[in-house]
Amino acid sequence: MAQLFIRPDRPFALTWSRLAAGVLTVLPFVLPPAAHAQAKKPNNIDYSMYFLADVRDNENCAMTVSRDGKWSVDPRVSNPAITCPDMTSWRLFATVIRDKFWSDWADEVQNWPQQPWPLCSATVTTSCCTPNSPKNDPAHCPIFPGNTAGGSAAQLKATTPTPRVGRPSLTQHLQALNTPAELDKMVADLKTSQQLAAQATETPECPASVLKQLVPKTYESIGRVVRQTNSEVTIRNRVFHDYLFANNLYNSNGVAAVFTANDVNQQKNAPYAADSRSASNGQPAKLSKIDFPSDAIMIKSNWLYDGIARELGITNSPDKPFITQKMTTAVQYTLGAQAVNCRLTGTHYLMAFHISSKDIPNWVWTTFEHIAMPGRCDYIGCNDSYGYRSTDTLPAGVARNYIAPRVKSDDLVMSPSIVFDTDKLYPPEAVNPGLDQVFKSLGIGTTRSADKDQPAASDLAWRSYRLKGSQVDFTNSMGRKTALGNSITEAGFMNNVSCVTCHARAGIHLDQTKANFFRLSVFSKDLSDYGYALSVHSIPNPAWFHNDNNIGTLDVLQVDFVWGFFNANPIVTKTAP
Repeated sequence: MAQLFIRPDRPFALTWSRLAAGVLTVLPFVLPPAAHAQAKKPNNIDYSMYFLADVRDNENCAMTVSRDGKWSVDPRVSNPAITCPDMTSWRLFATVIRDKFWSDWADEVQNWPQQPWPLCSATVTTSCCTPNSPKNDPAHCPIFPGNTAGGSAAQLKATTPTPRVGRPSLTQHLQALNTPAELDKMVADLKTSQQLAAQATETPECPASVLKQLVPKTYESIGRVVRQTNSEVTIRNRVFHDYLFANNLYNSNGVAAVFTANDVNQQKNAPYAADSRSASNGQPAKLSKIDFPSDAIMIKSNWLYDGIARELGITNSPDKPFITQKMTTAVQYTLGAQAVNCRLTGTHYLMAFHISSKDIPNWVWTTFEHIAMPGRCDYIGCNDSYGYRSTDTLPAGVARNYIAPRVKSDDLVMSPSIVFDTDKLYPPEAVNPGLDQVFKSLGIGTTRSADKDQPAASDLAWRSYRLKGSQVDFTNSMGRKTALGNSITEAGFMNNVSCVTCHARAGIHLDQTKANFFRLSVFSKDLSDYGYALSVHSIPNPAWFHNDNNIGTLDVLQVDFVWGFFNANPIVTKTAP
C-alpha cells in the first residue's frame, strides 16, 4: 500500500509539492451561466434529493501522486479522509488497483479458516498457527496469498493466481437472532453457503438452461437479480490480515475472549477502561476491544458471470469495457423437490466494488459502480466532487458533483405525481483533470486489455467505474442522516441505506460460552414497498450494545465495523489417528 509522507513541522498535515500549473484542483467545478439550459422548477423528489447532493470535499482538496505511489495533498488539508472524502475515495481506488486486490489480498476463508488451530505458544507447539510462517497449514491457519508452504512469496506471485470462487449471497442476510435455535439455523445456513463455494470446482458445470432460470421474467430491479446471482468476493489487505492473525481474532474463541475481558473490566473497574494492547515484540495480545490499524482496508466486490449478464442485456462493449476475471460462481437451484448444485466457470464482469478504510475511527465508506450497471444512480443519486463531472442539465451557478436519480410521471389522470424511473442507464461522466493525472501517473487505465482471465492495473476498463458516493459519519452537522449504498449489495432497499450504520451493528454476544455474531441484524422490521426488509439507517442506539440496568452490562461488543467476523469458527484440536 502506498505510504503518505508526514511533514515534520506539521504532524497532521500531509506533504505537498506545490501544484504545478497543469495539475488542477478538481472540486465541484461551477459552470458559467452560458453552459446551462433554462432552469426547470424543482419537483418533490428534487427537494428531497437536495440533502443528498451536498458537496462533500472542501474547495482546497487536491492531490498528486508520483509514479512510485507517493501521495501529496494540499498542506491546508490536515485530515484528507474527513475534509476530502471523495478525493480520499479515489486515492483508495487507485491504491487497491496498484495492490492487485483481486488476486493478492486474502479472502474470507483465508482470513477465517473453517477449522482453525490455536496460535502457537510456549505450551502449544504442534497443530498450531504462527503468523507469517510459510509452514502454516492453509486448512487450519490464516493464509495471505504468497505465504504458503512449497515456495517463496516471489515464486508464488510469479505463477498464475488460483481462480476465485465467489460466495453466494446469503438469503436471510443477517436477520436478527434471539434464540439458540435461530442461531444454530443461521450458522448451519452459513456453513452450507461456504461449503457450496468451497466445493464449487468439484461440481458439474450448469446446463445452459439454468441461465434463464436465474433471471426471472419480473423482478424488483436488475440490481436485485445481480445481487442474488453474482459471485461476491470480500477481501482484505495484509495490514488487516496480520492484525487479525497476530491478535488471535481468526477464530471465535479469540473474539469471545475480547468480549469477556471488556465485560469483566466494566463490572470490576468502572469507570476506568482496560489497558488494551495488540500483540507486539513477541508479547501476546491483551485486548479488551478490537481496533484495526489505520491503514487496514477491506473490499466487497461483485462479479457477474457473462452468461447471466447477457440475459440481463449487459454487454462488454468497446465503449463501456468491463474489468473481467476467470472465476467460478457456485449455483444451487431447485429441480422439482431436489436441490441441485452446479457451477458457472468462465469470464465474470466486475460490476461494482465497495471499499472500507480505517483512515478514521469509524472508517471511510465508498462505493464504485460500472457505467453499464442499469440504475446505478437510482433512489439516492451519485455524488462525486472530485473524480467525474455530472452529466445532468444544470442550472447556472451550481456545483457539478451530483447526478440526480431519473424520474417520470406516474401518468395518473387525476393528481399525477413525479416518481422514480428505475433500471435505466445513466450517461458516462467526463473525468476531471486531477483524477486523470493520477491515473496517468500510476499507469491505471492506459491500454485496452486482451486478457479476459486476469485484470491488470493498466486495463482501460478501470475508467468505466464511477464513484457513487462516500460516507464518513452517521449524520451531517445538522443531524440529518447520511446515506450510502451499493446498487447491487443493497438492491431492494436502496432508499434506506447507510454503510456506517449497518457496520456499526457488527458485534459479538456470548450465549454462555457460544459466540453469537448475529445478535444484531442488518435489517429492521420495516419493509420496502416491494416487500424486502429495510436496513437499519440511523445513529447507533446505546441499547444495542449495553443492557438497560444499573450497571449497563455488556450485551454486544462492537467488532470495529467488520461483519466478516461471522466467518470466525471455534478452535479445533487435532485428534490422534
